[in-house]
Amino acid sequence: MKKRNFYILTVAILISLTYGVSIWNNYREKNLTDVLDSAHIEKVYFKHLPIKDDMAYNRQITDDDSLQELMDFLSQYKVKKAGTVILFQNILMSNSSFN
Repeated sequence: MKKRNFYILTVAILISLTYGVSIWNNYREKNLTDVLDSAHIEKVYFKHLPIKDDMAYNRQITDDDSLQELMDFLSQYKVKKAGTVILFQNILMSNSSFN
């Protein structure tokens, strides 16, 4: 009986550790190009906004050198996932105030 309890406890601890490490990995600070998975980007579309009364028009970047330059620029930035639990708590709290 003691062996069975030991195995159950060991499996529970391993599952907890695996879950904890995956949560930590999701919420740690990461390089922006890693989050965007820049190796699979073929085109980038953007909208060129007018400075004065000019018309706005859509542009795209497809040139490999330009894409690499954009990815080099974006690689300077680090991003961190925001907590979704707090967001849902705030939504629930704001909705409950109307009742």
